[in-house]
Amino acid sequence: MENSSTVPAGGDSDARLAARIGKLQAVYRALGIVSLISLAVFVLSLVSAFVFQIETNSRQAILVAIIAIASIAITIAAAVAGRSVSVKIKKLTSGDFIRGILRETFQDCQYHYNVGVAGWRVEESRLVADWNEISGGDHVEGIYKGHAVEFSDINLKYAYDTTNSDGSHTTRSDTVFKGQWIVCELGRELAQGVYVWENEPSSLSEVPPGWLASNGYIETDNPAFNNRFTVESSDPTAPSRVLAPHFMDYLLRTAVVQARRYIYFQGKHVQFALDNGLDMFEVNGNVRSPDDIDALRANVRDEIKNITEILDQIMLNEYLFPAAMPHNPEEIQHI
Repeated sequence: MENSSTVPAGGDSDARLAARIGKLQAVYRALGIVSLISLAVFVLSLVSAFVFQIETNSRQAILVAIIAIASIAITIAAAVAGRSVSVKIKKLTSGDFIRGILRETFQDCQYHYNVGVAGWRVEESRLVADWNEISGGDHVEGIYKGHAVEFSDINLKYAYDTTNSDGSHTTRSDTVFKGQWIVCELGRELAQGVYVWENEPSSLSEVPPGWLASNGYIETDNPAFNNRFTVESSDPTAPSRVLAPHFMDYLLRTAVVQARRYIYFQGKHVQFALDNGLDMFEVNGNVRSPDDIDALRANVRDEIKNITEILDQIMLNEYLFPAAMPHNPEEIQHI
């Protein structure tokens, strides 16, 4: 079992990390400039061929074709190299830096930057509809306050083929969910599932009394909650047990236009999906000094706090988490 530990701020280690990230960022920016210049050359070569009406098979046409092909090849190569540098930056911070910060909060913590919550679990929840592609990253698994938890970034897309005017086919994709997916082991097993969906901001309106029940939904004792969230369960009494008043107040208090929440209580777990369009643990901004590493460390801690705040609110429910549950991490299995 890995013990909780702290990450010392400052010192030579921060200076070395800042220097390595700074060099990679400089390479990334240079590749971006090369990509833009080569793309501009490609566009200009096509425009010049059209403006000056260069004859096909002429020397000028061959020269323009060579320039266009070379420039687009350089653009693609620079983009691929840039992606590789971005991955190197992610690997650099995913080592002792991110893991050390996570171990401040989670016991027996495991972290992998390039995988996410399992696709079967996301699909099983049925919280998000109409997707056929899944990717994820920054997967964290560990013990929090005596209970097994896991979370990660998740990106769900719907891919489809379209037919162009010339009869060719193009595959397109639309993002239907991007954000964090949180799974927490409950203190008891639930016989019936409970779904909670946050409504689209554009569809928010006052729900008349009795309308929800007459349309197959669950009506809670909180009118404001009924206006913002849709609740479903095969057991009409189950939501009152899992949706404690403090939790409903928390969801209303933290509602923002840019994010929607989806929650699924079932069996031994609760799944909480936060559709905010963001990725966790990213290196944003230029890194040049240990102070920048301190700022990055503070951002990571804030992102972890956002996750644990959700977990804390769920764990306050004494029905879901009876006081007699064991809190020895060695007695708890990972999800």
